[in-house]
Amino acid sequence: MSSVEDEQQATPLPAEAMYQALLEAQAPVPLEAPAAGTPAPVVAQAPAAAEKPLPSNAVQLKGPAAALARNMDASLEIPTATTFREIPVTVLEQRRADINGQLKRASRD
Repeated sequence: MSSVEDEQQATPLPAEAMYQALLEAQAPVPLEAPAAGTPAPVVAQAPAAAEKPLPSNAVQLKGPAAALARNMDASLEIPTATTFREIPVTVLEQRRADINGQLKRASRD
């Protein structure tokens, strides 16, 4: 490898450091024993919603299904980024035609 490639691999990206910190802070899987000297993880509880009457055939979730439901409820607190761009259909059609034309020309040469 070249020295540039070695340097790039040795230099962590900011996102990698952020994800590594998140993974280290993540609670262990229930079947894993926590590492010695590791404090117990703090589990965020979703705020109690207004109690709705349950149907007569409702069943209390237990085990992994209950954990999954808690995590799904907690994930609703994470903001998501969405963007909307208004592009006329004629512009999209023209761009698609241009790209297809370039692909056809490249494959013939």
